[in-house]
Amino acid sequence: MRLMHLSDLHLGIKVYEFDLFEDQKYMLDNIIKIAIAKDVDGIMISGDVYDRPIPPAESVALFDSFLTRLSDEGIKAYITSGNHDSQERLSFGSKLMNKSGIFFGGTFDGTVPRMDLEDEYGQVHLYMLPFLKPSIVRAHMADDTGSSDNMRSVENKTNSITEDNKSTDNNTGDINANDIYPDENSDSDIDSKDAISARISKDDIISYQKAIDYVLSGLQIDESARNIIMAHQFVTGATRSDSEEISVGGVDEISADSFDLFDYVALGHIHTPQIIGGNEHIRYCGTMLKYSFSECKKNKSVPIITLKEKGNIDIELADLIPQRDMREIKGTYLDLTAKKNYADTNTDDYIHVTLTDEDDVPDALGRLRSIYPNIMKLDYDNLRTRAVYNSEIPDEVEKKSPLDLFQEFYNLQNGRDLTLEESTYVQSQIEKLWEGGV
Repeated sequence: MRLMHLSDLHLGIKVYEFDLFEDQKYMLDNIIKIAIAKDVDGIMISGDVYDRPIPPAESVALFDSFLTRLSDEGIKAYITSGNHDSQERLSFGSKLMNKSGIFFGGTFDGTVPRMDLEDEYGQVHLYMLPFLKPSIVRAHMADDTGSSDNMRSVENKTNSITEDNKSTDNNTGDINANDIYPDENSDSDIDSKDAISARISKDDIISYQKAIDYVLSGLQIDESARNIIMAHQFVTGATRSDSEEISVGGVDEISADSFDLFDYVALGHIHTPQIIGGNEHIRYCGTMLKYSFSECKKNKSVPIITLKEKGNIDIELADLIPQRDMREIKGTYLDLTAKKNYADTNTDDYIHVTLTDEDDVPDALGRLRSIYPNIMKLDYDNLRTRAVYNSEIPDEVEKKSPLDLFQEFYNLQNGRDLTLEESTYVQSQIEKLWEGGV
């Protein structure tokens, strides 16, 4: 079985007020070509399909066209929501689309949908985990420490979803993708989840780590089978880029240990492609395009995972070549406008220009755009700007956590450091403030 791993399409995004619709359309076309050339059975999209909860109509139409073409080619799609998506809007029409081999993880209701796929080596269990934060998980927990009618009603709803999918056989190749459910619908599973609820109360779910661990603990994972999970979270050790939302104090971090039972972890949320902790099977695929200049020196690719027998996975990276790249150029105005310095470059690229002239160049942006029409950003690097930067924005401040900054402030006001108990309390309040603001 061969699966492609995508995430963070961010359809509808604008970077420095530039609409990237044509660039995204070009890249989605290329992704379909790669999927066909590599004989991919299915594509996983791990969240942030859109850049905002209410996306532009043209972006919705673009994604609809992308999914339609996948279905026409017999390539299945498995889609979960990210922090930028509206779970409800993204899942609209999902039952109807199931019949065409397009599967959405849906709105989180206390359970994790599971797709059962099959090839010559047996079953592959694909768990579709949407973006979660503690408040979402708490909303689907019992009010007390006993079993919850809400959890049981979720189980009953899951039964009906399973039967709906079984009634329409839509096999393609060697994949059997008829069953979508969080786990086997047996009394023992319900009892197991009730037991977990009995051990953990809402008050315990105060961090992203505890929220994810609570949800994953309810899965009945068959360790003898091949298991994949799609997740849209920040896993500790990942390197961020400037185009992502930054949390306060790292409260959204999840340990890679939470995914120990999975043969492949298809992560979304981080825009730079990378593996976690040296583990090739725990991977962020990154965005299909560069959405910030912090990524301009990094190449984009898409992982293609070939699943064989248990414990045997091959991962191939297919390069993604954009229609227009994102790059930075630096020099004096005369240097950047000299034909010999740009003749062999793609002047249609999205560009960050840094001028080193000591004096401001009149109408520099307008004049430079006659050569580089897609300049997104222009600034100066000279003695004057460096002096201003060094006096106003100390690098050390940007590197400190909110707790470190509060401790320094407290010391200045009170002449002593925080005690361990005080520091722990302040950190908990920082986490609560962050949780309430996302």
